[in-house]
Amino acid sequence: MKLRWPSFSTPVYDYDIDIGRDDCKNVVMTITGEVQTPQALGRAIQQARAVSGLSQRELASRLGISQRWLWELEKGKPGIFTERLFEVLRAVDARLVVEIGGPEPGVGE
Repeated sequence: MKLRWPSFSTPVYDYDIDIGRDDCKNVVMTITGEVQTPQALGRAIQQARAVSGLSQRELASRLGISQRWLWELEKGKPGIFTERLFEVLRAVDARLVVEIGGPEPGVGE
């Protein structure tokens, strides 16, 4: 079953929610969203991290980055890379889509 979720105030992160069943035991939900700004990218990363059950500190440690850098990314702080990334995507009429979901099939079995 697919549900369309409205975006927040401006169309920067548009959701598609896919709810299904995994082995008829667990409900599995996948959220797919188009990301059009650094702020929307930050929200998507924050939501994916939360779904994964990781704190900022845990994720930063796994990646070898500072918690502050991850916090700034999640808050959508503009940076040269993210600004250029979205400029390039707009210039070539491309879309950046993020999919947030449960674990991959077979993981944790």
